[in-house]
Amino acid sequence: MQTRVLADVQIPAKGNFTLSIDCDGLLMPDPNSPSMFKSKPAAEAALYFRLETLLTVPMIQQIKLKCFHVCGKVEFDECACLATPWGIGDWFVDQYRQAGKYVYYKKWTRDSEKDWNDPDILLTVFIDQ
Repeated sequence: MQTRVLADVQIPAKGNFTLSIDCDGLLMPDPNSPSMFKSKPAAEAALYFRLETLLTVPMIQQIKLKCFHVCGKVEFDECACLATPWGIGDWFVDQYRQAGKYVYYKKWTRDSEKDWNDPDILLTVFIDQ
């Protein structure tokens, strides 16, 4: 399991922030079928990665969440790795809108296996200051 990414990272006072994760923090065992994994609720994943810390950055304009699949050997519900990142995008939108900021996100998935350096999933959140 990946450690909590933002625990020991110094958060910038302004600018952009990129977080690279693997999909372990996005999945959880299905209680009805322990060998099957399903999407973790977005709020739970946000807590796991301590994303609420980013909400305290006063002048942040962009947050990128890059996800790399490491779940190849586990069995999971179809699109389980996608539901949580898109839910995290919704979570960021809700959090920033509550603070009175205009925010939106774009989502992207890698559709080919040409470049393994590219993330499998990319969520980019844009915050208008």
